[in-house]
Amino acid sequence: MATSLIDQLDGYMSTALSALAGGDYATALNNALCAQGIIATLPKATRSAGSGGGEQSAAWDAAGIENFIRRLQQQLGASLGVQYAPITIQEPAPYSEGEQFANSAGGFVQ
Repeated sequence: MATSLIDQLDGYMSTALSALAGGDYATALNNALCAQGIIATLPKATRSAGSGGGEQSAAWDAAGIENFIRRLQQQLGASLGVQYAPITIQEPAPYSEGEQFANSAGGFVQ
């Protein structure tokens, strides 16, 4: 039998809190992100009792899903570590008139 989303949510948050208490912040964050993802998929349901059976509605939290995506993007960026690119420094090469430099983007270097 498949575990319900509510049971999964409870499990992720219990694990996150236990990991937080133990100082394992990576595990706590990972499990909290899983819980946030589940919360984003659960609709906010309303039901009212009235004549003719009342009304029911469900709405999904688009902002919650967007926040979840932003957190995942942050986590992806953090997982990449420090990025670097080689830099080459060179002296500007003067044109024949001596005032402009051939390899400067702006044309003049002061």
